[in-house]
Amino acid sequence: MGELCAPAAEADEQEDGAAEIEGEEFVCEPCEVEPLRFAPSPTLPSPADVEEHRITHTPYRSWCEECVCGRALGEQRGQHAGRGHDIAIVGLDYFYITEKGLVKKDDLQYADDEAIKEARMKDEIVKCLIIRCYESKNVFGHVVPVKGDDEDRFAAGKAVEDIAWLGHVKLILKSDQEAALVSLVSGALKLLKHTVEDLESLSTEHSQKYDSQASGGTEVGVRAIRGLFRTLKLCTQKRIGKMVPAAHPLTAWLIEHTCLLLNATVRGEDGKTPWARVRGRAFGQRLVGFGEQVLWKFPTKGPQHDAEGNMSARWGRGSFIGYQRASNSYRVIGEDGEVQESRALQRKPMAERWSTDALSRIQATPWSIRSRDAATRVDLGADVAGHPAVVEQGPPALRRLKITKHTLRQYGFTEDCRQCVHHRAFQENKPGLMHSEACRRRIMEAMANDPRGAARLDDETARLARAVETDVRGAAAASSGPETRHEPLHVPVGLPAPRDLSAATRTAEEIRRARSDEYAQAALDKWSRPQPPEPADASQDDGTGDGESRDDMQVGFVGCADDAEYMHMIMLMGASPGPFKRERRAAASRTISEIYSPPRVTHAISSMPGCGLLPGLALDLTCVDPFDGKPWDFDFADKRERARALFRERRPAVLIGSPCCTAWSA
Repeated sequence: MGELCAPAAEADEQEDGAAEIEGEEFVCEPCEVEPLRFAPSPTLPSPADVEEHRITHTPYRSWCEECVCGRALGEQRGQHAGRGHDIAIVGLDYFYITEKGLVKKDDLQYADDEAIKEARMKDEIVKCLIIRCYESKNVFGHVVPVKGDDEDRFAAGKAVEDIAWLGHVKLILKSDQEAALVSLVSGALKLLKHTVEDLESLSTEHSQKYDSQASGGTEVGVRAIRGLFRTLKLCTQKRIGKMVPAAHPLTAWLIEHTCLLLNATVRGEDGKTPWARVRGRAFGQRLVGFGEQVLWKFPTKGPQHDAEGNMSARWGRGSFIGYQRASNSYRVIGEDGEVQESRALQRKPMAERWSTDALSRIQATPWSIRSRDAATRVDLGADVAGHPAVVEQGPPALRRLKITKHTLRQYGFTEDCRQCVHHRAFQENKPGLMHSEACRRRIMEAMANDPRGAARLDDETARLARAVETDVRGAAAASSGPETRHEPLHVPVGLPAPRDLSAATRTAEEIRRARSDEYAQAALDKWSRPQPPEPADASQDDGTGDGESRDDMQVGFVGCADDAEYMHMIMLMGASPGPFKRERRAAASRTISEIYSPPRVTHAISSMPGCGLLPGLALDLTCVDPFDGKPWDFDFADKRERARALFRERRPAVLIGSPCCTAWSA
């Protein structure tokens, strides 16, 4: 800021022809001065310091001519952040795709432009155009075909489409002084004046010859495209197991798709993406992997609607190649090889999502859409090692009873528990630190004596039981083969009563083993006590009662089963938690009972109320008959008769029986 003094009255007096009057006061009018930057002026130190510096020339000094000539990088213009521009600047440049990646023209190993053109004709390299807006940071990339004079018209047309989409009314086109770029900018200027409406100003700006740093904003765009394009290409090659040559049509579509992803996903310091800065909203279409096999919906009107009659399919198969930003639609290449646009896509399952044959048949390119010449076929390259198969992980480990801050304050702290000590000191739990087993056991015993705590323990037991449903699918998949062995489930099917606190801290295997031991002990107690005298007709009894006819009941031996097999049987009887929900709702409820077995299957069914099955009876030595309060001991005829009467009355759909335990049962 500064002030310049000017004799304001002097000019008026001269115009009026008046003579200058002594003592005339001059009026100073303040004016604003642009705070421009001055070139730095180095200050020379003392001769002794200069001589000392000349010995090592370290560090760099701007007042030393030798340092400047040998190590100076030039004038650093700085970034555009914080520098407002009333007129938008759009940079244009060419770059090339080789088998080794994206490079600039100066990095190509060719003598002149004719050699480069010949290499392009042989599909050794591919020429690309980059367009980058310095204000919104939007970047666009296009593969330029080898078309002679039409090559420039195609590149200029693409540039006009991108610039018109940006919506600027004041514009500066910036490029270097390469002859091809100067010609491109000239053609774009002519098209813009006739294409873009309400264009207020349009001019050009050229950077210095042979200085790539003069177009730093455009170079940033090339670097961004290079990184993401390389990544997407490597991923696509692993998806299909084939190399994608530089001249393949997929490369042209992938360049445009890469730029759209950069515009739609990368946020700047203002929290907006380049897409949002121009369109006023975020990118709204769903993301789909490049090259995926999808189903696309036919248009509701036009020649493609009901092309094969009004009873034909409304969706078709195709390969996804990108987005059409002008109409907010998806671009796919149909089975006929033509580029189609659709408002709706449906992804396929992972096993059907990638097809090498479908992508290898693609011949359409961005320029073949506007050209009448037939597209040429380019074969894919050598085989590429694909991605490793995705291995489905097993069900996650179940979470134990959560001890919250409220629980600790209600039931107290444990002295030797590190988590309790930490909570008492800092009034919060320490992440990753577990309560000791003694602390957990003490808290659960205290909860069992409290009505609210007991109810929470009951809910916790029910939660563990519901987790069985997640393992049913895994058990069904593991049992697909006739000789497949079933591994025990991660969660016990026969959970203990809610008040059995010792089971809440044990693993599933320990609970299953404990229940087996209890059952064996009960069987040994049965055989060790005195036996009642056998009835007179016992010799004619087959072990089920008084020997009368059992035509109303079909009995068959299935075999021994562990917990996983029990759950598999439940699933086969209609308890699958996922598919066929409508059929299961329409089917009648079926009752499942079991005999000579603790409540295993019936307990599992009771924990899955939506499975469509009803838990029935479970008659075993470990279960008590509510009629007389005695165990179900089938050595007594009255127990056998009562069990038979119950089954005839309730008529369960399936009766699961386990072999009777003898004195030497393992």
